[in-house]
Amino acid sequence: PEHPGALQLLGLLAHGFGNRSVAINYMRRACAAPSAPALFHSNLAEMLRQSGQLVEAEAAGRRAVALDSRTTAGWSNLGIVLQEAGKLEESLQCLTRVCQIAPDSPEAHNNLGNTYKRLGRLNEARTEYEAAIRLNPSYAEAHSNLANLLNDLGRHDEALDMVRRAIELNPRNADAYLNAAA
Repeated sequence: PEHPGALQLLGLLAHGFGNRSVAINYMRRACAAPSAPALFHSNLAEMLRQSGQLVEAEAAGRRAVALDSRTTAGWSNLGIVLQEAGKLEESLQCLTRVCQIAPDSPEAHNNLGNTYKRLGRLNEARTEYEAAIRLNPSYAEAHSNLANLLNDLGRHDEALDMVRRAIELNPRNADAYLNAAA
């Protein structure tokens, strides 16, 4: 009943079915095992972040990267938690590390772009969003984020073209519609 691998799988299944509180309970139990790998803590961090439990999510993320300093998922999840907690300089460090470990990851560049944007470093944010799109031209979220940035820069026609592309790529991306409305 307390097998860490089984608990982690149950947590992932519960999360997949949208039962976040059950998922978190299983993941907490899996992470309590002394042998729990970094991935378990990283998954817990993401689930907690999605539930708005940023303090515990940060602790789980920090544990993940302490266990494995090369874990892209751990650094990425910790960086996003820190971003949402307003700890932008620390988020920048984490997400920069992800881009160093996995330079071909469009998600890593997109996430780093989000932190740069929150820091007001718009040129660097644009560079990261464009890198994400170069790596994956079908990455709707990066198109939407770049559209939002272009709108902030007063480049409304370019922003509208970009957000239309985002909607074309993923008609279920609610943020793209909000960006189009803006």
